[in-house]
Amino acid sequence: MNERIAGPLVAAGSVVFVLAAASSVQAGDLDEVVITATRHETPALDVPASASVVDAAEIARRGPTRFGDALADVPSAYVRGSAIGTAFPSSGTSVLSLRGVPRTVRALVLVDGMPVNNALSGGINVSGIPLDDVLRVETVRGPYSALYGGNAMGGVVNFITAGADQPLAEVRLGAGTQGYRSMNAVLRRRLDSGLGIAMSWGYRHSDGYDDADWAVKTATPGAGTPGLTGALPTLQRDGTPAWVVGYRGARPWSQTQAGIKLDAPMGTRTRVQTGVAIAGYRVGYERPQSFLRDASGATVLAGRVDVGGGQRITVSESDFGTATPATERDVRWWARIDHDLGEGRRLDLRASMLDHEFSFPLGDRAASGYDWGSGQWYDQPNQRYDLDASLRLPIGSRWLLTVGGALSRGQLYRSTYDTTYWRDEASATGLAARSQGVIDGMAAFAQAEWFVDDRTTVYLGGRADRYATWGRVEQSGATGFVTDYARREFGAFSPKLAVSHRVSEKLSLRASFGTGFRAPALLDLYSRTVAPSTLAGGISVNEASPDLGPERIRAVEVGADGRSGTMMRWSATLFRQTLKDLIYRRRLSPTLTRTQNAGEAVIEGVEASMRLRPFPAGERLAPITVFVSAAHLFKYEITRNDAVPASVGKRLTDVAQTVASVGVEYERGAFSGSIAYRYRSAVFGSGDDLNTNTTQGVYGAYDAHGTVDARVAWRFADRFRLALGVQNLTDRRYFEFYRQPGRTVTAELAIAF
Repeated sequence: MNERIAGPLVAAGSVVFVLAAASSVQAGDLDEVVITATRHETPALDVPASASVVDAAEIARRGPTRFGDALADVPSAYVRGSAIGTAFPSSGTSVLSLRGVPRTVRALVLVDGMPVNNALSGGINVSGIPLDDVLRVETVRGPYSALYGGNAMGGVVNFITAGADQPLAEVRLGAGTQGYRSMNAVLRRRLDSGLGIAMSWGYRHSDGYDDADWAVKTATPGAGTPGLTGALPTLQRDGTPAWVVGYRGARPWSQTQAGIKLDAPMGTRTRVQTGVAIAGYRVGYERPQSFLRDASGATVLAGRVDVGGGQRITVSESDFGTATPATERDVRWWARIDHDLGEGRRLDLRASMLDHEFSFPLGDRAASGYDWGSGQWYDQPNQRYDLDASLRLPIGSRWLLTVGGALSRGQLYRSTYDTTYWRDEASATGLAARSQGVIDGMAAFAQAEWFVDDRTTVYLGGRADRYATWGRVEQSGATGFVTDYARREFGAFSPKLAVSHRVSEKLSLRASFGTGFRAPALLDLYSRTVAPSTLAGGISVNEASPDLGPERIRAVEVGADGRSGTMMRWSATLFRQTLKDLIYRRRLSPTLTRTQNAGEAVIEGVEASMRLRPFPAGERLAPITVFVSAAHLFKYEITRNDAVPASVGKRLTDVAQTVASVGVEYERGAFSGSIAYRYRSAVFGSGDDLNTNTTQGVYGAYDAHGTVDARVAWRFADRFRLALGVQNLTDRRYFEFYRQPGRTVTAELAIAF
C-alpha cells in the first residue's frame, strides 16, 4: 500500500487525531501537517490549497484574547472591529474577510471541525471561540464548498482545541488599561479509567473608552439658539463639512465562557467525544459627554447651534443614544464518533447544535433621549443543527476516496417589541413585528485523491447541496398583516480540481480550480426591518426577500510552498475569483428597500508568507523566528449590480487592498516574547457601495494604519508565568468607523497546579 495512504488518516477537526498529528511535529518545528484542507492529515507540502497553521507555540507567544488575534498574521486575512483588539464585543461589528471576499458571513468558521456561524445571519459571536483552549488554528483560503458546503466562499478557519492528552491545571489572572480585568481557569486530565476531561472557564471585563463613538451632525439652513456654542468642526468621510457635538459615552462590556469536553476510548478503534460550551457577553453604556454649552455655560444635550454662513446644526438627545445594552449568547452542544475500520479506512460522525441569541434596543428618534423615551427592543433567538458523516476508503495503492453526507437545519424566531423605556426590555408593551423562518439542507460529497506517483497528487471532488426553506412575517398595529411564504427549494453544486506536485523534498507546486457558495441566511430571507430614518416619512423599511438564491464564487489559483528543514517555510499564491449573485439592497422608494441577488465582482491578487529561523538549532545565539506575511489585491471591483447600478466599477466594501505583517518571536528557557508591525490599507466600510469614503482621520472612516504590538512572558518557580502585552505600542490614533484606542497594556499571571 502507498505509504501516503497507509499513514494515519484522521478526520477534520477530530480533537484526538488532530492532536496526535500535531504532537508528531515538535513544538516550533517548521515542517507541518494540515488537516482542514483535505479532512485528513496531509503534509503541508502536499496540501492542494493555500493554507496556514498557527501552532501552539505561536498561540502561547501571542496570548490571544479575541479570535482575530490568532489570525492577525495570516496572509489575506483582514480582521477588524470586536474580532480583534479592545473594542466592545459584537457580531454585528466584527469583520473577517478572507482573500478579498467581503464579510464574515462568507467565511466558514469551525471549532474542532464543527460550524459556529449562526443561523441568524451567518455571523460569528466573537465570545464563542474558546481561546483559552485553542491549541492551533488552521486557515484554508479560497472557496471550499466542495468539502464543507455553505459559507465557505472565502475559505475555512478551523480552531482546534486541546484535550485531555494535553494535561494542564492552570489559573490565570489579568489586568490592564481601560479597566480591563480577567480570570480564567483550565483543567485537562485523563483519568485512570481512560476517560478524558477538559474544562475551562473565563471572564473578561473592560470599562471601555470614552471617545470611541462620536456624535456628528451636518448643517441645514437656519438660525441657531442664542448663546448655544461648543460644536467642533470636522469632516464626514466623504469630505463634506460636519460638526462634532460630543461623545456618546463609553461602552463597558463583560464576557464569559465556560465549557466541558469528555473524551472516551471505546476499545482500541473507537473514540467518542462530547461536550457543551456556553459563551456570551453584555455591552452596557455610560453617560455621554456633550460639548454643547448654553448661555450660562451649563452643559446641554439638545439645541440648535449657529455654525455660520446662515447654517445651523440641530441636536437632540437621541443623537447621543447607542444600541445598548446589547447581549449575545451561544450554547453549543456537540458529539463525535471516530471509528477505525482497519486498513486505512475510517468513519467519522459528528453532530452539533448551536443555540444563538442576540438582542439590542433602538430609541424612537422623535420620542426619546439618551436615557428616556420610547423605542423598540429586538430579540433574535435562532438555532442551527448539523449532522455530518464521512467515510475514508483507500482503493488500491494509488487512490484515496472520501465520501459523505450532511444534514442541517436553521431556525429563526425574531421579534420586535414596542417599549415605553427603550433601554429596558421589561418595559415592553406589546409585539410590533415578528419574523419566523426555517431552512433545511441536505448534501452529499466525494473527494478522490489520485497519487499519480511519489511526487504528484490529483484531487477531484464535488458536493451537491439542496435546501428547502419557508417562513412567515407578522406586523401588529393599525397597519398589521400576516404573510406566509410557501416552501421552496434551491440547490448548489460545488466541484473542485487540484494538483500538487513535489519538485523536491523542499519545494512543491500546486494549482486548483474550485467553486463555492453561501446560501441566503434567514435574516436575509424573512426579516422585515422597520427602523428610524432621517429620510422622508421618518422610517426606513427593508422588506423580506423570500426568493433569494445562493451567492456563488468561482476561483483559480497557482502557488508554491517551500520548506528548509526547521529553518524556513514559505508560501506564495496568485489567485483570481469571480463572484456572482451577490446580495444587495435595492431602493424601491425613499423609505423602502428590498434585498436581491444583483451583484457580480472580480478579485485578483497575490499572497505570500515566510517564517525563518536565521540560526540553526544548537547555536548559542538567541533562538528567534522572523515572520513576514503580505497580501495585495490588484483588483476587487464590482462588475455588475442591478440593485445599485452606480456601484459598477467601484471597489468591494469591507475588504483591505493590502494587509501585511512583519515581526520577530523569541523563546529561550524561561523567557519568550514577540513584536510585530501590522499594516492594513484603507477600507470602504459596510454599505459604502459608491466608495464615498475619501477622507481619512475622521469619524466613520476606515483609515489605513500600521500598529506595533508586543508581548513578553517569563516563567519562574516552575509553576508561575508572568506576561505583559502592549497593543498599539506607538500610540497610533486612527478610525475604523469608531475611533480606536491608543496604547493599551495588559498583564497576566498564570499559576499551574
